[in-house]
Amino acid sequence: MWQRGCLEAYLGDYALTREADSAGSRGYTQKDNEELLDLLFEKAKAGHEAAETIFRRAGRYLSVGLSNVVQLFDPPLIIISGDRMRFDYFHSDEVLAEMQKLTLSNSRQPCQIETHTWDDVVWARGATVPALVALTDRLIGGLGTQA
Repeated sequence: MWQRGCLEAYLGDYALTREADSAGSRGYTQKDNEELLDLLFEKAKAGHEAAETIFRRAGRYLSVGLSNVVQLFDPPLIIISGDRMRFDYFHSDEVLAEMQKLTLSNSRQPCQIETHTWDDVVWARGATVPALVALTDRLIGGLGTQA
């Protein structure tokens, strides 16, 4: 089960589908989370108040989480990514403005936020880099000793 206080407990598929289920979109959560989330997003974009509230609440949690990261680490840039970034409520101007408002800014440059709608396996591509570097070093290093 999700831990209280983890952003995923408030932003993850489980959290969004739980909210949708309680808002009256019953029947989808057990069937297909992806289908429910797409339907929920379509409803939100069409002005359905309950659906909009779900995404706006999740965006609020994200702004608080991002503000905490900035407060703790003072990064110049944060990149948020993943399949759910297609739900623009998570990175709307309101969410980013709220994050900046919640962040103490005494002589601090505002943190830049970039969003990428990469799929959920982008981490695997990054994890292959050390292996490719080692292989390249071994192959190029081997060529250099034969000459």
